[in-house]
Amino acid sequence: MLHHLPSQWQLLRHDHWLLSCLTWVPVCIGALLWWIFSQGVLHNLPVGVVDLSQSQLSRQLTRYLDASSTLAVTHQYQTVAQAKDDLITSQIYAYVIIPPQFDKKVYRGEQPKVTSFYTSQYILVGRLINSAILQAQGTLNAQIEGLKTLAHGNQTPLSAMGRAVPVQTQMTPLFNKNNNYTQFLVSAAVPAVWQ
Repeated sequence: MLHHLPSQWQLLRHDHWLLSCLTWVPVCIGALLWWIFSQGVLHNLPVGVVDLSQSQLSRQLTRYLDASSTLAVTHQYQTVAQAKDDLITSQIYAYVIIPPQFDKKVYRGEQPKVTSFYTSQYILVGRLINSAILQAQGTLNAQIEGLKTLAHGNQTPLSAMGRAVPVQTQMTPLFNKNNNYTQFLVSAAVPAVWQ
């Protein structure tokens, strides 16, 4: 096996591209991968809102969506078709449709349906967006229930929130606490680059 070593060395000396593919190119690609994934956690994913209600309550839901560290409400649409076009062209990752008379239905005790559409081509992005939207809606629901309880009287704000959200859930991921995907992607991508 060692008798082929001089001929291989001669080949490397004369073929600069082969030499670079074995030395500095993998190092640069590894550094590029590290730079791309260095943030580790996705933030401010662009989403849109189709607010067909244009009420104070619908604007509050939009603010809750935008307050999430995962989401950034970058577009407000007049029609669902506009939002769908932007989703298809990857201008946004998701859009939320707030139905007409959203506030009136809530105050009448009906359950208006807030619909969200997100691209599931990107599994991680879709999961994070779905979770952030559900969290924003849950916050709004708890606030509405708390206000309803306070309106009936004989309640303190703390006990009203306790009645609105009787069970608080704490989810603690054990092996990926920050939803950091770098350790999984880079550890698989770097060996693939060397091949």
